[in-house]
Amino acid sequence: MKIRVAKYAGFCEGVRRAVAMALDLAQKLHDPLYTCGELIHNPQVISLLRKKGVTDISDPKEAAGGSVLIRSHGISPSVRAQVERLKIPMVDATCPHVLRIHSVIRKAAQAGASTVIVGDAGHAEVEGLLGCTQGRGYVVGSLEEVDSLPPLDGPVCVVAQTTQDEEVFDRVARLLKERCPQAQIHHTVCLSTRLRQEEVRDLAGEVDAVVVVGGKNSANTARLAQIASATGVATYHIETPGELDAGEFSKFASVAVTAGASTPNWIIRKVVTRLAHIGRSRADRLLEPARVLVRFLALSNLYVAAGAGAFTYCASLLLSVRSDWRYPLMAFLSILSLHTVNQYLAAKGASYFYVYGRSRLGGMLRVFCAGAAAVAAVILAATVGWVEALVVALGLALGSVYGMQVAPAAFRRIIGFRSLRDIPASKDIFAAAGWAVLVAGIPAMSCWPDIPFAKLACVFALVFVMVYVRSTLLDVGEIERDRAVGREATPFVLGKRRTKVLVGALVAGSLILLVAGYLAQVFGSLALLLCALPVYTAGYLFLYHQRLVSREISLELLVDGKFLLAGLLAWVWMAAA
Repeated sequence: MKIRVAKYAGFCEGVRRAVAMALDLAQKLHDPLYTCGELIHNPQVISLLRKKGVTDISDPKEAAGGSVLIRSHGISPSVRAQVERLKIPMVDATCPHVLRIHSVIRKAAQAGASTVIVGDAGHAEVEGLLGCTQGRGYVVGSLEEVDSLPPLDGPVCVVAQTTQDEEVFDRVARLLKERCPQAQIHHTVCLSTRLRQEEVRDLAGEVDAVVVVGGKNSANTARLAQIASATGVATYHIETPGELDAGEFSKFASVAVTAGASTPNWIIRKVVTRLAHIGRSRADRLLEPARVLVRFLALSNLYVAAGAGAFTYCASLLLSVRSDWRYPLMAFLSILSLHTVNQYLAAKGASYFYVYGRSRLGGMLRVFCAGAAAVAAVILAATVGWVEALVVALGLALGSVYGMQVAPAAFRRIIGFRSLRDIPASKDIFAAAGWAVLVAGIPAMSCWPDIPFAKLACVFALVFVMVYVRSTLLDVGEIERDRAVGREATPFVLGKRRTKVLVGALVAGSLILLVAGYLAQVFGSLALLLCALPVYTAGYLFLYHQRLVSREISLELLVDGKFLLAGLLAWVWMAAA
């Protein structure tokens, strides 16, 4: 089965902003957090928010003693005034585009105009818009409903619900203009909605079936399903991958997947994975044992740990340190322990994020294995020297408590965080620094202070950049997941676009570092061979940007493959020397 994923599927900017604000406030506020109605129309996200302490209420009076977050759909001026009268702290997460429509309607109402809203009567956004009309608002959802409007003799303002079908809005607007030549038409269907609707129309003509993922109570998701169905293609509106019938979908050769603006990426990925499993041919199923093995290596962190060991071997040769099998093994054990512990802590209570169910790999068994690896790493470091053992033990301890709230609550009130993960952009920086110490710092200690500082600094920087790029790239695709479990990654601070620019600059910088290091005789000829690393990195960054690789496991295997490549290149160079 060929699966095509819509480019514009998933959270729109307004929804992403609202969810990020809710999760951020839930983490920082000490008082209860409430939303006037559901923040967005997606049951899975609402369930997540409730587990994080964000409660949706129907009456502002229920928010006494807490704070109110205005949902992405907005609220009416009367409800906003009620919250202000109750003196309840309020944070506005209304979609900026919805706020602009509020402004348009208020100006029209102040000028004595009536407002016709083309949308779904009773919808949260429409109710908020109606509240701005000063009692002179009307809602129509189709051409037929235009006939039920009373005579509109004065000025008329026509707007659309942001998620309205643009073709329906255009037809209704033309009819209203015929009836009321004085009507002012405002095209307020948001760009995100238009792009999704245009894309689903195009996809529907190229596949055998369309799967629309999102809440059954989501107007924009339901609209996507209606548009696809109107083309005659088999259309399925689902909320979770469990609703996909294997027998039904096995007959399709091609399927398109799109999603509403309130559907998180982790659900879309699960649906795509389920469809891929259903669509496998008999020959594909013969490869299932190999897929299981690959998933095990990735999910158990054995793959990335092996990469750390290989990278350590490479760094030792760059540093001109005598090859010692204990350094790569030390890095392997340490990274295996750290990644397993932090992965377990992140997945605990949030297994719905993971396509392959990482949290099922073993609870306490995983913790035991991580602990055993940590102990083995420290003992191995002790055979090299007590300083090395101390550094490894300290690094493992700091890495393991990264996500734990070890500081008192009062400490958070003073400086804003209780754990290391609360520090903005800390996740990627700490990961890169930890790897750099293990991969470059520990081997260098055996020859300190004979190693030139310039050489050590260059190798340390190379390792830091390669790992930072790895961590940051994986974060770009996991923004909702990381924010929900409390990890402050770089994309939250800089945004996706700036993060990609930063990553590109770092990759280019690593290439310059290797070439300049060779020309300055800081490194030997191995540095030229290792220029393949930034080239390889640029290659998978391009593939990711072009959406040619997006699955969770595939991306991790590709990204972490550069560390194994580094070890292979170092081995080839050593063998040829």
